[in-house]
Order: sequence, then C-alpha cells, then structure tokens
Amino acid sequence: MNNSLYSIESELRQLFNQIGENDGEITPEQETQLAITQAQLEGKGVSYALVIRECDTTVSAIDSEIERLTKLKSKSQNLSKKLKENISNAMKEFGVEKIESAIIKLSFRSSKETVIEDETKLPDSCFTVKTTRTVSKTEVKKLIEEGQVLEGAYIRENKSLQIK
Repeated sequence: MNNSLYSIESELRQLFNQIGENDGEITPEQETQLAITQAQLEGKGVSYALVIRECDTTVSAIDSEIERLTKLKSKSQNLSKKLKENISNAMKEFGVEKIESAIIKLSFRSSKETVIEDETKLPDSCFTVKTTRTVSKTEVKKLIEEGQVLEGAYIRENKSLQIK
C-alpha cells in the first residue's frame, strides 16, 4: 500500500492498514472513524475505491497463485500415483512382498474393497435415496415478470457499486 501512488490521506491509510492487520475485522472505534459525512464523501470515497481496487488486485493475485499451486499439486499427485503403480507392478511381477532399506520400507498391505458389478441385481436395502429440492430463481422471476403473483417471492432491484 503506497501513499505516493494513490495520495490517500495518511490517517485513513493507517486505519485501512490496521484493519488489514486485524484480518479485516473492524472495531467499533474504527467503525466510527470510517463513518462518512456528506462533506467527506468525495475524498473518502476515492480513498475507499482505491483500497477496494487494491484488495481486488490482491484477491486476483491470490486466485492466480492458488491455480498455479493446484496445477503443481495435481502434477505431483499424478507422478506419485504413476511411480507407486510402477514399483507395485514390478514387485508383483518378481514376487517381492517387501523392500527395506535404512531409510525407507515398501510393502504390501492387505485390504478389502466392495465391488459392484451390476447394481440392478442388488436388493433395495442396498440403496440410499437422495432427493434434493431447490427453488429455480429463473422460473420464479419468469412467472413474476409474466404477471403472476407468487406469495413468498418478489423481484427486488439492487444497486451494485462499480469501480473502474
């Protein structure tokens, strides 16, 4: 956060920094300091918008880093899986149950897996039924716009702040 870049009032910038250091939590005292009067609206509005833009940029950078790390994780998982398959196949081919060294040990462990070959042959007691019921806001909006009165739903017009 650079004052010369945005020329933000130092007191307000310091307040934003304190809020950021507190994981975005705002104390009642800070809330009072953030309160905007009509006279302060333009100056603080610009400062708010610059900090919002900076936060949005940080979020975008974090999203990009998460995407990069997710790809790296996937590559490592795939390599690990392939190497496990390779060593497992080789051990099975040569009839080796265990490999031990001073630093690591490889061995097979027995486990059981339930395999379903044809679920149509299973009794009903083997199934669970999941039912989900969700409201289609698209359908509700369409019906209201066509003139139907729906109790329990209405269309509300919202205003969303844009920062360009």
